[in-house]
Amino acid sequence: MWTHSNNEYNFPISKPDSKTHTGEKPFKCDTCGKMFKYKCRLNVHQRVHTGSTRHMNRGKKSLKCDTCGKTFKYKCRLNVHQRVHTRSTRDTHTGERFFKCYICEKAFNHKCQLIVHLRVHKGERPYSCKTCGKCLGNREDWLIHMREHTDQVPYTCNICGKRFIALRVLKKHIRTHTGERPYSCEICGKGFGSGHSLKVHIRTHTGEKPYSCETCGKGLGSSHNLKVHMRTHTGEKPYSCALLDHMITHTGEKPYPCKTCGKRLRSRAGLLTHMKTHTGEKPYSCKTCGKIFRSRSGLSLHIRTHTGEKPYPCNTCGKRFSDISAFRRHMRVHTGEKPYSCETCGRCFVTSGVLKKGGCVFVLSECIHVGV
Repeated sequence: MWTHSNNEYNFPISKPDSKTHTGEKPFKCDTCGKMFKYKCRLNVHQRVHTGSTRHMNRGKKSLKCDTCGKTFKYKCRLNVHQRVHTRSTRDTHTGERFFKCYICEKAFNHKCQLIVHLRVHKGERPYSCKTCGKCLGNREDWLIHMREHTDQVPYTCNICGKRFIALRVLKKHIRTHTGERPYSCEICGKGFGSGHSLKVHIRTHTGEKPYSCETCGKGLGSSHNLKVHMRTHTGEKPYSCALLDHMITHTGEKPYPCKTCGKRLRSRAGLLTHMKTHTGEKPYSCKTCGKIFRSRSGLSLHIRTHTGEKPYPCNTCGKRFSDISAFRRHMRVHTGEKPYSCETCGRCFVTSGVLKKGGCVFVLSECIHVGV
């Protein structure tokens, strides 16, 4: 156990090693010439040439923890893991976290995670970029930032070929193909692709609004919402292309033609989805039944047939719907809204489906009169 006094913990927060930033590798293997930053790593490497297996197990994960059954490749890592079971005050298998921040009470599984977190409160950013001078609080973010200057995108999606600057970003992207949502809300059961998205969602239940506008004092549930809100004060309108696509919904214009069949679409996103009808591409698959879809929205809607989720409730009658379009159509029953009208006879309709009333055949905003 460790304690803190005078708002300081009794372990030192070490400064980053200078070799991390300089790239210096002074230790060389005499056998193959490979260079290393630290002598301990050179010693471990040399066992490859000597055949020593004192601290490793020939690359196989066959070193097993007798308590929980978890396997490890190296004996040193098994030894570190076994300390988890000897600590009566912490158990990673039950989810209890031992290292707690004394400022905000956020808890962590490992001391190193807490050390990095404390830099947020103290304003410490020990990792600096020599190219642009930007300072960062942890080494991982610093390495990712350095790739921005070198144009390195080392992580590739095997499904669509898109490349990413960090492994965590790639993992999050892959979920857009698989539909996987490993983070679920304990209150309403809604699933999310990232822990951050779940954290923001939970605030809709708790009412927590940790981000406040310095101009008007309004509280917001996420930094993104705060950023969007600030534009009401600054007048900034950064999404001109999105605005153009939106305006087209009012004018009815379809400026994006398909080069294969000539069909015209209202938006770029709609054109990209339409193109998959020609290529046959269906990159989104359901893990439950294997059915594949052209779009992520189609997959998300399908998954609800398995989960039974109906996230769109009608506040008037309590009926629930699995997709937003069905919910909007239903609401017109209560409001009496009939947004689709025939230019010839003036008849109005609730939906843009195929209807036959008084000699009108109403198809997608066009009304064709037939003899009755």
